[in-house]
Amino acid sequence: MSVRLSAFRAVPWHSATIGCFFLVFASVPATADGDDGGFFGRVLNAVQQSAARAAWQNVDPAVQSCLQSRYSLDPATLASQGIGPADPRVSQDVDNCQQIAAGQAPNDQQQAQQDPQERLHELTQKYGAKAAKKIAAGNIDMGFSQDEVVEAWGNPDDRKDGAKGKEIWVYGQDTVTFTRGKVSAVGH
Repeated sequence: MSVRLSAFRAVPWHSATIGCFFLVFASVPATADGDDGGFFGRVLNAVQQSAARAAWQNVDPAVQSCLQSRYSLDPATLASQGIGPADPRVSQDVDNCQQIAAGQAPNDQQQAQQDPQERLHELTQKYGAKAAKKIAAGNIDMGFSQDEVVEAWGNPDDRKDGAKGKEIWVYGQDTVTFTRGKVSAVGH
């Protein structure tokens, strides 16, 4: 009996490609809880990590630095977990840091060194719970005092006198208008 082996002499290109693909993704480590999700789970994890790394590369280094100092979030670690800057788990922090990097946020150095819970407690004592939560998140609201705005966004880039006794503070592209010392308008 003779066996014909001519079909096995050369490995077709698609078989070699699939073999390489398997070797690459078989080496992707399992998740932290030990469940690797099988081969396709590892493939999906690798794709998510790659997309997250690419997305973080497009984020301003000042924003990345802010995330590390203010929120103890390391973009490289987040990317290794498949978490990109648009992920809902971090997107609010990224937005806040973008405001900070644009010069719209609180005095970074003093507040970044302060414990967030301690800061929230101090703000609550000064301004009440509702305002404290907004300030701690880097947000302002109508009726905020000038002190509350400085706590939330820091000192303005410029101050101008407006019509009818209004005062206008400039933060990059944004403006905050005060009437009798209270926020009456916010513009972009």
